[in-house]
Amino acid sequence: MQKITIPDTIKNTLLDINWLSQTGAGSSDRDVVTLSTVSVASRHLESPEWEDVTLQAANEITARLSVNNHRDFHHWNTYAQEAREFVETHILPELPDVHGFDSKLIIQCVSWDTVHFIMERIYRRGLRPPFFYENLIQVYQSGHLPCGWEGRWPDGKLKVY
Repeated sequence: MQKITIPDTIKNTLLDINWLSQTGAGSSDRDVVTLSTVSVASRHLESPEWEDVTLQAANEITARLSVNNHRDFHHWNTYAQEAREFVETHILPELPDVHGFDSKLIIQCVSWDTVHFIMERIYRRGLRPPFFYENLIQVYQSGHLPCGWEGRWPDGKLKVY
């Protein structure tokens, strides 16, 4: 039996990120809402509304896969376990402390986002765009922190700090 493993291209995408290096610097991306203060960003990051959006996006992945890609979906737990181990070993130790944020919350959010990005990438062909977690990784690649949603998901805009 062939060992199931996360492709290096996905891992390298995450390893190349300079995590949270531009938080508070503002974003020039017009497709996002830039939060101006750490207190506002922190409040949004820990809000139940933001947690609900990220949970809905994750649920959409599994729901679509169970219907559209059932044959490959049975590898989900294997990939998810490897993704969690990769994130814990290689990504979380690279996270800086961000003044004004609960470091445990940052770790939980980055972990959730990156594991779901990995899963979204692995199962991409069974999903339909836009890819929510890929958009979050693009925010992380810019050095910012995705921390909220304006509007009713999936309509609206991402809030970043």
